[in-house]
Amino acid sequence: MVDIDFLDLIAEGAESWNRWRTNHPDAQPDLSAAYLFGQALEGFDLSGVNLSRACLIGANLRKANLSAACLQGVYASSADFSGADLSGADLSGGNFSEANFSHANLLTVQAQGASLANARLEGAHLGYWQTDLATALDNLGGSYIYTGDTKSAGRQRQPWKGAFQPGELAVFIRQLPDLEPAAIAPKSDTRQRLLVGLGTAAAIALTGTIFAFRENDAIISTGEQATAASADELARSPDCQASTLPTLPVDANRYRYENDAIYYGKLIDGQPADGRGIMVYASGNRYDGEYANGQRSGCGTFTFINGRSYVGQFEADQFSGQGIWTLENGDRYIGEFKGNQCSGQGTFIYADGSSKSGVWTQGKLSNDDLSCDQGDLSLPSSLNG
Repeated sequence: MVDIDFLDLIAEGAESWNRWRTNHPDAQPDLSAAYLFGQALEGFDLSGVNLSRACLIGANLRKANLSAACLQGVYASSADFSGADLSGADLSGGNFSEANFSHANLLTVQAQGASLANARLEGAHLGYWQTDLATALDNLGGSYIYTGDTKSAGRQRQPWKGAFQPGELAVFIRQLPDLEPAAIAPKSDTRQRLLVGLGTAAAIALTGTIFAFRENDAIISTGEQATAASADELARSPDCQASTLPTLPVDANRYRYENDAIYYGKLIDGQPADGRGIMVYASGNRYDGEYANGQRSGCGTFTFINGRSYVGQFEADQFSGQGIWTLENGDRYIGEFKGNQCSGQGTFIYADGSSKSGVWTQGKLSNDDLSCDQGDLSLPSSLNG
Protein backbone atom coordinates (compact mmCIF):
# COMPACT_ATOMS: atom_id res chain seq x y z
CA MET A 1 0.00 0.00 0.00
CA VAL A 2 1.07 3.60 -0.58
CA ASP A 3 2.46 5.47 2.40
CA ILE A 4 0.68 8.84 2.49
CA ASP A 5 3.91 10.44 3.74
CA PHE A 6 5.52 9.75 0.37
CA LEU A 7 2.64 11.42 -1.44
CA ASP A 8 2.97 14.45 0.83
CA LEU A 9 6.69 14.52 0.10
CA ILE A 10 6.02 14.40 -3.64
CA ALA A 11 3.71 17.39 -3.25
CA GLU A 12 6.65 19.38 -1.84
CA GLY A 13 8.44 19.15 -5.18
CA ALA A 14 11.56 17.63 -6.71
CA GLU A 15 14.05 19.43 -4.47
CA SER A 16 12.55 18.15 -1.22
CA TRP A 17 11.99 14.66 -2.61
CA ASN A 18 15.52 14.35 -3.99
CA ARG A 19 17.03 15.67 -0.76
CA TRP A 20 15.13 13.00 1.18
CA ARG A 21 16.37 10.30 -1.20
CA THR A 22 19.94 11.52 -0.76
CA ASN A 23 19.60 11.45 3.03
CA HIS A 24 18.00 7.99 2.99
CA PRO A 25 20.01 6.07 0.37
CA ASP A 26 18.85 2.66 1.59
CA ALA A 27 15.13 3.47 1.58
CA GLN A 28 13.03 2.31 -1.35
CA PRO A 29 9.71 4.18 -1.39
CA ASP A 30 6.68 2.06 -2.17
CA LEU A 31 4.37 3.96 -4.53
CA SER A 32 2.56 0.90 -5.84
CA ALA A 33 -0.97 1.77 -6.99
CA ALA A 34 -0.33 5.45 -6.22
CA TYR A 35 -2.67 7.91 -7.92
CA LEU A 36 -0.36 10.35 -9.73
CA PHE A 37 -2.64 11.32 -12.60
CA GLY A 38 -1.08 14.29 -14.43
CA GLN A 39 1.44 14.75 -11.59
CA ALA A 40 4.44 17.06 -12.11
CA LEU A 41 7.42 14.76 -11.48
CA GLU A 42 10.02 16.41 -13.66
CA GLY A 43 13.54 15.77 -12.37
CA PHE A 44 12.42 13.46 -9.54
CA ASP A 45 14.81 10.74 -8.38
CA LEU A 46 12.56 7.68 -8.62
CA SER A 47 15.38 5.20 -9.12
CA GLY A 48 14.52 1.78 -7.78
CA VAL A 49 11.07 2.95 -6.62
CA ASN A 50 8.13 0.54 -6.75
CA LEU A 51 5.52 2.19 -8.99
CA SER A 52 3.74 -0.98 -9.99
CA ARG A 53 0.07 -0.40 -10.97
CA ALA A 54 0.46 3.33 -10.30
CA CYS A 55 -1.68 5.74 -12.30
CA LEU A 56 0.72 8.00 -14.21
CA ILE A 57 -1.65 8.93 -17.02
CA GLY A 58 -0.51 12.27 -18.46
CA ALA A 59 2.19 12.70 -15.81
CA ASN A 60 5.22 14.90 -16.45
CA LEU A 61 8.32 12.75 -15.85
CA ARG A 62 10.72 14.72 -18.04
CA LYS A 63 14.35 14.14 -17.04
CA ALA A 64 13.26 11.99 -14.09
CA ASN A 65 15.54 9.21 -12.85
CA LEU A 66 13.59 5.96 -13.14
CA SER A 67 16.59 3.65 -13.43
CA ALA A 68 15.81 0.17 -12.09
CA ALA A 69 12.30 1.33 -11.13
CA CYS A 70 9.43 -1.16 -11.05
CA LEU A 71 6.73 0.04 -13.46
CA GLN A 72 4.96 -3.29 -13.84
CA GLY A 73 1.33 -2.89 -14.82
CA VAL A 74 1.52 0.89 -14.60
CA TYR A 75 -1.11 3.10 -16.26
CA ALA A 76 1.04 5.68 -18.06
CA SER A 77 -0.70 6.51 -21.31
CA SER A 78 0.22 9.97 -22.63
CA ALA A 79 2.87 10.39 -19.90
CA ASP A 80 5.97 12.43 -20.76
CA PHE A 81 9.25 10.53 -20.16
CA SER A 82 11.33 12.69 -22.52
CA GLY A 83 14.97 12.84 -21.42
CA ALA A 84 14.26 10.47 -18.50
CA ASP A 85 16.59 7.68 -17.42
CA LEU A 86 14.71 4.35 -17.47
CA SER A 87 17.77 2.13 -17.78
CA GLY A 88 17.12 -1.24 -16.20
CA ALA A 89 13.48 -0.37 -15.47
CA ASP A 90 10.77 -3.04 -15.55
CA LEU A 91 7.92 -1.86 -17.78
CA SER A 92 6.36 -5.29 -18.19
CA GLY A 93 2.58 -5.29 -18.44
CA GLY A 94 2.42 -1.50 -18.35
CA ASN A 95 0.28 0.73 -20.56
CA PHE A 96 2.56 3.36 -22.14
CA SER A 97 0.40 4.04 -25.17
CA GLU A 98 0.95 7.52 -26.62
CA ALA A 99 3.70 8.19 -24.08
CA ASN A 100 6.67 10.39 -25.00
CA PHE A 101 10.08 8.69 -24.61
CA SER A 102 12.00 11.13 -26.81
CA HIS A 103 15.73 11.21 -25.92
CA ALA A 104 15.12 8.89 -22.95
CA ASN A 105 17.60 6.24 -21.79
CA LEU A 106 15.84 2.92 -22.35
CA LEU A 107 18.78 0.54 -22.10
CA THR A 108 18.21 -2.93 -20.59
CA VAL A 109 14.46 -2.38 -20.23
CA GLN A 110 12.08 -5.25 -19.56
CA ALA A 111 8.99 -4.70 -21.69
CA GLN A 112 7.27 -8.07 -21.82
CA GLY A 113 3.55 -7.56 -22.35
CA ALA A 114 3.89 -3.77 -22.27
CA SER A 115 1.88 -1.56 -24.61
CA LEU A 116 3.89 1.16 -26.35
CA ALA A 117 1.37 1.66 -29.12
CA ASN A 118 1.66 5.16 -30.60
CA ALA A 119 4.53 6.00 -28.23
CA ARG A 120 7.23 8.47 -29.37
CA LEU A 121 10.86 7.32 -29.30
CA GLU A 122 12.62 10.09 -31.22
CA GLY A 123 16.32 10.05 -30.27
CA ALA A 124 15.80 7.52 -27.46
CA HIS A 125 18.70 5.26 -26.47
CA LEU A 126 17.65 1.60 -26.78
CA GLY A 127 19.40 -1.71 -26.39
CA TYR A 128 19.14 -5.14 -24.77
CA TRP A 129 15.38 -5.05 -24.41
CA GLN A 130 13.28 -7.93 -23.13
CA THR A 131 10.09 -8.16 -25.22
CA ASP A 132 7.65 -10.89 -26.14
CA LEU A 133 4.84 -11.40 -28.62
CA ALA A 134 2.47 -9.50 -26.33
CA THR A 135 4.61 -6.34 -26.39
CA ALA A 136 2.56 -3.84 -28.42
CA LEU A 137 4.73 -1.68 -30.71
CA ASP A 138 2.08 -0.48 -33.13
CA ASN A 139 2.52 2.92 -34.78
CA LEU A 140 5.71 3.85 -32.95
CA GLY A 141 6.86 7.41 -33.62
CA GLY A 142 10.54 8.24 -34.11
CA SER A 143 12.62 8.91 -37.20
CA TYR A 144 15.81 7.75 -35.46
CA ILE A 145 17.08 6.19 -32.21
CA TYR A 146 20.45 5.33 -30.67
CA THR A 147 21.87 1.94 -29.75
CA GLY A 148 25.00 0.97 -27.86
CA ASP A 149 26.08 -0.06 -24.40
CA THR A 150 26.54 3.41 -22.91
CA LYS A 151 24.46 6.54 -22.90
CA SER A 152 26.97 8.74 -24.71
CA ALA A 153 30.31 7.20 -25.65
CA GLY A 154 30.13 4.76 -28.52
CA ARG A 155 26.41 5.01 -29.12
CA GLN A 156 25.28 4.60 -32.69
CA ARG A 157 22.52 6.38 -34.58
CA GLN A 158 19.93 4.09 -36.16
CA PRO A 159 19.51 4.40 -39.06
CA TRP A 160 22.95 5.95 -39.49
CA LYS A 161 21.45 8.41 -41.93
CA GLY A 162 17.94 9.23 -43.05
CA ALA A 163 14.90 8.13 -41.07
CA PHE A 164 12.89 5.04 -40.23
CA GLN A 165 9.98 4.48 -42.54
CA PRO A 166 6.55 3.71 -41.03
CA GLY A 167 6.66 0.34 -39.30
CA GLU A 168 10.44 -0.05 -39.50
CA LEU A 169 11.16 1.09 -35.94
CA ALA A 170 8.99 -1.65 -34.42
CA VAL A 171 10.70 -4.28 -36.56
CA PHE A 172 14.11 -2.95 -35.52
CA ILE A 173 13.21 -3.10 -31.81
CA ARG A 174 12.00 -6.69 -32.16
CA GLN A 175 15.46 -7.57 -33.45
CA LEU A 176 17.41 -5.93 -30.61
CA PRO A 177 19.55 -8.47 -28.75
CA ASP A 178 18.16 -9.65 -25.42
CA LEU A 179 19.98 -9.60 -22.13
CA GLU A 180 21.44 -12.80 -20.79
CA PRO A 181 19.05 -14.17 -18.11
CA ALA A 182 21.61 -13.60 -15.34
CA ALA A 183 21.70 -9.89 -16.15
CA ILE A 184 17.99 -9.41 -15.54
CA ALA A 185 16.96 -8.27 -12.08
CA PRO A 186 14.39 -10.49 -10.28
CA LYS A 187 10.77 -9.50 -10.58
CA SER A 188 9.22 -7.58 -7.72
CA ASP A 189 7.19 -9.56 -5.20
CA THR A 190 4.31 -7.31 -6.23
CA ARG A 191 3.72 -9.54 -9.24
CA GLN A 192 2.97 -12.45 -6.95
CA ARG A 193 -0.07 -10.64 -5.57
CA LEU A 194 -1.66 -9.37 -8.76
CA LEU A 195 -3.80 -10.90 -11.45
CA VAL A 196 -3.43 -11.00 -15.19
CA GLY A 197 -0.43 -9.47 -16.98
CA LEU A 198 -1.02 -7.49 -20.13
CA GLY A 199 -0.80 -10.07 -22.87
CA THR A 200 0.28 -12.79 -20.47
CA ALA A 201 -1.21 -16.19 -21.27
CA ALA A 202 -0.64 -17.49 -17.78
CA ALA A 203 -3.13 -19.99 -16.43
CA ILE A 204 -4.62 -19.46 -12.99
CA ALA A 205 -2.93 -21.38 -10.20
CA LEU A 206 -5.44 -23.93 -9.01
CA THR A 207 -3.44 -26.19 -6.74
CA GLY A 208 -5.45 -27.07 -3.66
CA THR A 209 -8.34 -29.14 -2.38
CA ILE A 210 -11.65 -29.03 -4.21
CA PHE A 211 -14.53 -30.08 -2.01
CA ALA A 212 -16.70 -31.40 -4.83
CA PHE A 213 -17.46 -30.72 -8.46
CA ARG A 214 -19.86 -31.97 -11.07
CA GLU A 215 -18.43 -33.18 -14.37
CA ASN A 216 -21.04 -34.57 -16.74
CA ASP A 217 -23.48 -34.41 -13.81
CA ALA A 218 -21.34 -36.75 -11.68
CA ILE A 219 -20.29 -35.69 -8.20
CA ILE A 220 -16.62 -36.40 -7.51
CA SER A 221 -15.42 -37.08 -3.97
CA THR A 222 -13.49 -34.54 -1.93
CA GLY A 223 -9.74 -34.42 -1.73
CA GLU A 224 -9.05 -34.24 -5.46
CA GLN A 225 -6.14 -31.99 -6.40
CA ALA A 226 -6.80 -29.41 -9.10
CA THR A 227 -3.84 -28.59 -11.31
CA ALA A 228 -3.51 -26.34 -14.35
CA ALA A 229 -2.20 -27.62 -17.64
CA SER A 230 1.30 -26.09 -17.44
CA ALA A 231 3.40 -25.56 -14.35
CA ASP A 232 5.62 -23.14 -16.27
CA GLU A 233 2.63 -20.98 -17.12
CA LEU A 234 1.44 -21.05 -13.53
CA ALA A 235 4.81 -19.85 -12.28
CA ARG A 236 4.46 -16.57 -14.14
CA SER A 237 3.38 -13.72 -11.90
CA PRO A 238 0.41 -11.82 -13.24
CA ASP A 239 -0.45 -8.11 -13.18
CA CYS A 240 -3.60 -6.05 -12.77
CA GLN A 241 -3.91 -5.55 -16.52
CA ALA A 242 -4.78 -7.89 -19.35
CA SER A 243 -5.30 -7.90 -23.09
CA THR A 244 -5.90 -11.64 -23.43
CA LEU A 245 -7.38 -14.18 -21.04
CA PRO A 246 -5.66 -17.37 -19.94
CA THR A 247 -6.93 -20.58 -21.45
CA LEU A 248 -9.32 -22.46 -19.19
CA PRO A 249 -7.45 -25.28 -17.45
CA VAL A 250 -8.22 -28.53 -19.24
CA ASP A 251 -6.91 -30.84 -16.53
CA ALA A 252 -8.31 -29.03 -13.51
CA ASN A 253 -11.25 -30.04 -11.38
CA ARG A 254 -14.28 -27.81 -11.71
CA TYR A 255 -17.26 -27.01 -9.54
CA ARG A 256 -20.61 -26.50 -11.24
CA TYR A 257 -23.21 -24.56 -9.26
CA GLU A 258 -26.95 -25.15 -9.53
CA ASN A 259 -27.28 -22.07 -11.76
CA ASP A 260 -24.70 -23.64 -14.12
CA ALA A 261 -21.91 -21.20 -13.23
CA ILE A 262 -18.61 -23.08 -13.30
CA TYR A 263 -15.79 -22.21 -10.94
CA TYR A 264 -12.14 -23.20 -11.43
CA GLY A 265 -10.25 -22.96 -8.17
CA LYS A 266 -10.20 -23.81 -4.52
CA LEU A 267 -13.47 -23.72 -2.58
CA ILE A 268 -14.28 -23.29 1.09
CA ASP A 269 -17.84 -24.07 2.18
CA GLY A 270 -18.97 -23.89 -1.43
CA GLN A 271 -17.54 -20.41 -2.02
CA PRO A 272 -14.36 -19.35 -3.83
CA ALA A 273 -11.47 -19.39 -1.36
CA ASP A 274 -9.28 -16.35 -0.90
CA GLY A 275 -6.87 -16.18 -3.80
CA ARG A 276 -7.18 -16.48 -7.55
CA GLY A 277 -9.80 -18.31 -9.55
CA ILE A 278 -11.99 -18.29 -12.65
CA MET A 279 -15.79 -18.11 -12.74
CA VAL A 280 -17.58 -18.75 -16.02
CA TYR A 281 -21.27 -17.84 -15.87
CA ALA A 282 -24.07 -19.50 -17.80
CA SER A 283 -24.62 -16.20 -19.63
CA GLY A 284 -21.13 -16.38 -21.10
CA ASN A 285 -19.76 -13.64 -18.84
CA ARG A 286 -16.47 -14.52 -17.18
CA TYR A 287 -14.32 -13.36 -14.26
CA ASP A 288 -10.60 -14.11 -13.92
CA GLY A 289 -9.06 -12.80 -10.76
CA GLU A 290 -8.74 -12.56 -7.04
CA TYR A 291 -11.35 -13.40 -4.40
CA ALA A 292 -11.73 -12.47 -0.74
CA ASN A 293 -14.55 -13.65 1.51
CA GLY A 294 -16.18 -15.35 -1.46
CA GLN A 295 -16.39 -12.14 -3.48
CA ARG A 296 -14.40 -10.56 -6.31
CA SER A 297 -11.79 -8.48 -4.46
CA GLY A 298 -8.33 -7.45 -5.61
CA CYS A 299 -7.15 -7.49 -9.20
CA GLY A 300 -9.18 -9.09 -11.94
CA THR A 301 -10.67 -9.09 -15.40
CA PHE A 302 -14.42 -9.25 -16.06
CA THR A 303 -15.43 -9.93 -19.66
CA PHE A 304 -18.99 -9.59 -20.88
CA ILE A 305 -20.50 -11.71 -23.62
CA ASN A 306 -21.36 -8.50 -25.53
CA GLY A 307 -17.65 -7.70 -25.96
CA ARG A 308 -17.18 -5.25 -23.10
CA SER A 309 -14.54 -5.75 -20.42
CA TYR A 310 -13.16 -4.33 -17.21
CA VAL A 311 -9.56 -4.84 -16.11
CA GLY A 312 -8.45 -3.55 -12.74
CA GLN A 313 -9.32 -3.50 -9.06
CA PHE A 314 -12.42 -4.99 -7.42
CA GLU A 315 -13.97 -4.71 -3.98
CA ALA A 316 -16.96 -6.71 -2.75
CA ASP A 317 -17.83 -7.87 -6.29
CA GLN A 318 -17.76 -4.34 -7.77
CA PHE A 319 -15.40 -2.29 -9.92
CA SER A 320 -13.57 -0.25 -7.29
CA GLY A 321 -10.19 1.45 -7.55
CA GLN A 322 -8.06 1.84 -10.66
CA GLY A 323 -9.19 0.14 -13.84
CA ILE A 324 -9.75 0.12 -17.57
CA TRP A 325 -13.30 -0.12 -18.92
CA THR A 326 -13.43 -1.04 -22.61
CA LEU A 327 -16.54 -0.88 -24.81
CA GLU A 328 -17.27 -3.12 -27.75
CA ASN A 329 -16.55 -0.30 -30.23
CA GLY A 330 -13.00 0.24 -28.90
CA ASP A 331 -13.75 3.29 -26.72
CA ARG A 332 -12.22 2.95 -23.27
CA TYR A 333 -12.03 4.70 -19.92
CA ILE A 334 -8.87 4.61 -17.79
CA GLY A 335 -9.05 5.87 -14.25
CA GLU A 336 -10.90 5.55 -10.97
CA PHE A 337 -14.03 3.49 -10.25
CA LYS A 338 -16.47 3.13 -7.38
CA GLY A 339 -19.61 1.02 -7.20
CA ASN A 340 -19.26 -0.22 -10.80
CA GLN A 341 -19.15 3.34 -12.12
CA CYS A 342 -16.46 5.71 -13.34
CA SER A 343 -15.91 7.86 -10.28
CA GLY A 344 -12.99 10.21 -9.64
CA GLN A 345 -10.16 11.19 -11.95
CA GLY A 346 -10.14 9.50 -15.32
CA THR A 347 -9.74 9.72 -19.08
CA PHE A 348 -12.19 8.52 -21.73
CA ILE A 349 -10.32 7.61 -24.91
CA TYR A 350 -12.32 7.26 -28.10
CA ALA A 351 -11.42 4.58 -30.64
CA ASP A 352 -10.12 7.31 -32.97
CA GLY A 353 -7.55 8.40 -30.35
CA SER A 354 -9.26 11.59 -29.15
CA SER A 355 -9.97 11.83 -25.44
CA LYS A 356 -11.64 13.72 -22.61
CA SER A 357 -10.28 13.89 -19.06
CA GLY A 358 -11.53 15.18 -15.77
CA VAL A 359 -13.51 14.27 -12.69
CA TRP A 360 -16.28 11.69 -13.06
CA THR A 361 -19.36 11.34 -10.85
CA GLN A 362 -21.79 8.41 -11.07
CA GLY A 363 -20.51 7.45 -14.49
CA LYS A 364 -20.59 10.90 -16.07
CA LEU A 365 -17.90 13.49 -16.77
CA SER A 366 -18.42 16.66 -14.76
CA ASN A 367 -19.61 19.65 -16.82
CA ASP A 368 -20.16 17.36 -19.79
CA ASP A 369 -22.85 14.98 -21.03
CA LEU A 370 -20.37 12.18 -21.70
CA SER A 371 -21.38 8.87 -20.11
CA CYS A 372 -18.68 6.37 -19.26
CA ASP A 373 -21.09 3.41 -19.21
CA GLN A 374 -22.57 4.15 -22.65
CA GLY A 375 -25.62 2.13 -21.63
CA ASP A 376 -26.83 0.08 -18.69
CA LEU A 377 -24.21 -1.87 -16.79
CA SER A 378 -25.46 -5.05 -15.18
CA LEU A 379 -22.77 -6.81 -13.17
CA PRO A 380 -23.60 -10.15 -11.55
CA SER A 381 -22.83 -11.13 -8.00
CA SER A 382 -20.07 -13.65 -7.35
CA LEU A 383 -22.28 -16.67 -8.03
CA ASN A 384 -24.91 -15.24 -10.38
CA GLY A 385 -24.24 -14.06 -13.88
